[in-house]
Amino acid sequence: MSETQRAKERAIELWIKMCEWDGVAPDCPFVVFSDTNPYQGEYDAVITYLKTTQQQETLCLTR
Repeated sequence: MSETQRAKERAIELWIKMCEWDGVAPDCPFVVFSDTNPYQGEYDAVITYLKTTQQQETLCLTR
């Protein structure tokens, strides 16, 4: 499994944990998490990684 795939799976795991922490259904179309949600920081880092990876892949494809 690639690092990107692991990051995608981790993002899903963290999303579910964040929703559970704040009592929100994971399939809710709009969510605002509490400031005390302990999973937010890691989730943000994983999403930033995935966005950066996607941008790099897009640049490689356009060259």
